[in-house]
Amino acid sequence: MKKTLIALFAVIVVVFSCSKTNLHMQEVALLKVKTPAPPQTKSAIQGDQFPIGSKMGIQLLKLEDNTIYSQSGITNNEYTYAGLNDWTSTSSYILSSQKAKVYAYYPFTTLGANNQIFFSIPISVDPDGNTADYMYATPVETEESAVSNTRSTISLTMNHALAQVSVLVYKDNYNGAGELTQFSIEDAGTSSHIIVNKAMDNDLTMSIVNGAITGGVKGKVTITPAVAKILQNSSADPLFPATDINILKTQVNTYGVNAIVVPTQDILPGELKFSFVIDGNTYSINNGAPIKFEKGKQYIYKVKLAGTSLTVSSVTITEWVPVEGEDMVIQ
Repeated sequence: MKKTLIALFAVIVVVFSCSKTNLHMQEVALLKVKTPAPPQTKSAIQGDQFPIGSKMGIQLLKLEDNTIYSQSGITNNEYTYAGLNDWTSTSSYILSSQKAKVYAYYPFTTLGANNQIFFSIPISVDPDGNTADYMYATPVETEESAVSNTRSTISLTMNHALAQVSVLVYKDNYNGAGELTQFSIEDAGTSSHIIVNKAMDNDLTMSIVNGAITGGVKGKVTITPAVAKILQNSSADPLFPATDINILKTQVNTYGVNAIVVPTQDILPGELKFSFVIDGNTYSINNGAPIKFEKGKQYIYKVKLAGTSLTVSSVTITEWVPVEGEDMVIQ
């Protein structure tokens, strides 16, 4: 299987020296952020770059004692991607000779006064599938990598904190119009794998340190496309659905549906229920093989509609990502 789009983001944080000095005649530096120019994307970032208008949060802690690095009076700085490789901010961190750890996350959120390294980001699982693509940076926290006014360039690797479930339904010997108007995924029984935010008091949170997600409640993620997805016929030339992962990802982005889900523990056969509304009829099926939704991975289900039966022919896993998997049939 060819190497797929990488779900890691190289973010270059550049600190430019300036001529200011403090009372101790220390040279200081202002923090600025640069990344490569972005592609056109949806809410979930599919490639290796950020979309214009993205808002990233960066927090610095003192290397020596983990307290807030606040010489500028800033505890959580927001940067907005403006295009042409530049991130802009209305304020900047000022670095001195004192070393600082670097933590970053996406998207930006405001923090309470007492939040430091272990602050949380509320996550809202949007029922139409437009959930934000939450990410966290691999922490920079060693003596050798910490930033200061003498170490002005640093590379941050951004990691997806959620998993993505994608479904590509296609026709084979099916005479209906093939309009897919809804897709949902939920627990089939007493298991609690599909987690969503609470309706009234959301406590679903993400750690800036390792992307760990806590809180939330057992629920159901339902995707209702704004415009019905018209199922395509299977074909051999060109191959549809494709086996080449890059082509398959393009096909699912065009003709399929995508959902962002909280990562899970091991899922046993029969513990998940997938439902599809096609031409006004609801088809449901349970998973027939064990699986685990891991952060940063995309799980692409290829589903064949033939006659009156629906078959999940394979599951492909990539890095933001699709694994070859099971066959499942709805009777």
